[in-house]
Amino acid sequence: PISTSAELRMLGLGHRLPLQLARLLPAAMRMYVRAVLGKLAKGLDGPYLEHFFADSAPDRAFIAVAKNRDFLSKSMRAIFDQGPRCGMEELMLNASDWSELAVGVDCPVTILTGTQDRLAPPEMVHSFATRHGFTIAPPQPDAGSFLIFQHPGAVMEMLGGFMTRQRSN
Repeated sequence: PISTSAELRMLGLGHRLPLQLARLLPAAMRMYVRAVLGKLAKGLDGPYLEHFFADSAPDRAFIAVAKNRDFLSKSMRAIFDQGPRCGMEELMLNASDWSELAVGVDCPVTILTGTQDRLAPPEMVHSFATRHGFTIAPPQPDAGSFLIFQHPGAVMEMLGGFMTRQRSN
């Protein structure tokens, strides 16, 4: 959840611009979504993904793998199969500040992040976690937005350690 303009500026450019459009210029956001839909229809999803993840080396490496790029392309197409409305709704949801949903959570929360995550950069995660009293695991080096795919062993190790600590308390 992005609560402030300062948090929005923490995002990588490819992530920030569509969200700014959604927040500030919904009509321009609708044009952006239609342009993305046009790129997908022309088979230009690869260049779109490369631009979107341009500022994260681990994410660029992730999408360079054919099966990963295919997975992301299929996911984008699934969103847009119903026309531009689903893409617009997803973008509006991502641009919303839904941090109020975290208010009053009374179970332990530990957030995992990668050092190169541009969808949820460590600074933004820290801001969110601090506001809500959540714990942040040390950011995983050389990981971006696809942490669970980029370093599944490290994620499982962090989760296993968390579960062990919870059982001993």
